[in-house]
Amino acid sequence: IAEAVSGGTFIPDLQGWTNISSMYLENNTRVGTVLYKVAGASEPTSYTFTLWNVQGAIGSIVAFSGVDTADPFDASFTGINGRTDENVRATSITTTSNNAAVILLGQVVGSARRYSNWQADSPNSLNQLYSEIKNTGSQASVGAAWAIKPTAGSTGTGRATLSDDEYNGGILIALKPKVDYKSQIISADLGSSTWCAGETRTVSVVIKNVGKLAWTDGGGKNFNIGIKWNGESTTIWNDYHVRVDAQNLAPGETKTYYFNITASRRTVTAY
Repeated sequence: IAEAVSGGTFIPDLQGWTNISSMYLENNTRVGTVLYKVAGASEPTSYTFTLWNVQGAIGSIVAFSGVDTADPFDASFTGINGRTDENVRATSITTTSNNAAVILLGQVVGSARRYSNWQADSPNSLNQLYSEIKNTGSQASVGAAWAIKPTAGSTGTGRATLSDDEYNGGILIALKPKVDYKSQIISADLGSSTWCAGETRTVSVVIKNVGKLAWTDGGGKNFNIGIKWNGESTTIWNDYHVRVDAQNLAPGETKTYYFNITASRRTVTAY
């Protein structure tokens, strides 16, 4: 979102969306903002954001699939970098996963500038996603471009060229690719934190499959949900001694698993 404001509160607001970065591009009247949300099973066809003290604004939304929804960002970002010329510049980030999606987002307030020549050092060439302008009233524009970065590492500075000088901002973000197999613990019910020596208890854990593939046995694969539980010894933590079958949990699905576990009969304070 790029907006002209009259000062005061300026961060756009919509329930379910999280602010990545929002900053003044000049004094307290020109603002650039980037927000995100993890899409659910059902999303509206459009979104209406609350804009505070706004005199004019433009925004755009882009969606990505194949992202690790449990931990979507692959690199730390430093925020929008503001400038006053025809060059959008975004601070370099360092990815940690191969095949991360690197995205450069730009904002201009004051004129309806177009974007071109989207680049970084790695990946070098970025493919434009959108370049939207508001050319009436308080003029502004937003743009974005992206590419897959095959190997983890520094992107170098993100760059784009505007059609002329103007107050602008730029930020690089990287999205973490979803892996074939990954789980997320949603919640656990262990009962009381105090156990009696030798007590047997049924506990439960809610697990979500946040990978790309179903947890289906076969082909040398055996999927289980397990607990590392020390029953009697200080030296048996190297395996999941209590486990249940994963029951073919499909991607995106959540299931509750139950375990019968027995506390140590030893009465020492702790191992």
